[in-house]
Amino acid sequence: MTEKNKKLLLLGGSGMVGSAIAQVFKKAGYELLAPSHQQFDLDNLDAIVPRVCELAPGLIINCAALLGHETCEQQPEAALRLNALAPQQLAIAAEQLAIGMLQISTSAVFDGRKKSLYNESDRPTPVNMYGGSKYLGESFVSANCSRAYILRLPMVFGPSSTGSSFVDRMAKKLLAGEELSGTIDEFNTPLFSLDVAEAIFELFGNFPYGTYHLAGGESVSLYALLSLMAELLPGSKRVQPVESRHFKRACQMPLNGGLQSQNLPDICRPWQKSLPLWLRKKSV
Repeated sequence: MTEKNKKLLLLGGSGMVGSAIAQVFKKAGYELLAPSHQQFDLDNLDAIVPRVCELAPGLIINCAALLGHETCEQQPEAALRLNALAPQQLAIAAEQLAIGMLQISTSAVFDGRKKSLYNESDRPTPVNMYGGSKYLGESFVSANCSRAYILRLPMVFGPSSTGSSFVDRMAKKLLAGEELSGTIDEFNTPLFSLDVAEAIFELFGNFPYGTYHLAGGESVSLYALLSLMAELLPGSKRVQPVESRHFKRACQMPLNGGLQSQNLPDICRPWQKSLPLWLRKKSV
């Protein structure tokens, strides 16, 4: 992005990752355009390209998405529209303006059957509507914008106005003294949201356009993750180990959401360092 146009159009800027991106880019001197859903309706597909051209940004980052495996399974049309068709229109606009675009994606584009971490050379094989719609969005963005980054993320935690991340929800329950069960056969490589935002800032201009994974250290089962959280949060009860089949879910879930990168250096702190720091803030 040139110094002549340091105007960032950020979609989904009120979410956990989006708000972290806003913080990092504003600190670096970028003019932030972070319209609300009412100000920029991504459901109105025909209006996206003219609206972007009207705003005339120098860069687009799209964090907006219909999140949640079960939510997307229950609302497939909304998932397709927000996770695939809207990003396609943003990519068309970026190409018309000859600017860069970054599309946030997810480890859920993989089926979760691999016994090791997923890297960029692994072929996506989504098993539900959430992963499928996000992978379709990746494909549409790559096909329509020659200056596109696709960034796949694992589980993310950090400051949030809604407290909707897995880590935040479980921390709240642990602090309230609730008894929790953690799955021994579901794995991830969690990342702190501000680390994600700083990695995105480093990505632009320093690495060629393409698809990247952000890695958060060694893979950890959700049981082990919750057990560590219980040790760090005062008043927590012992977490019970269970298999994923213990929980009734509306769709198939990828059991392994862990990522590693062949194309990026280790630019994010491992979760073993960032998670304890974040939990200490939540426990005071």
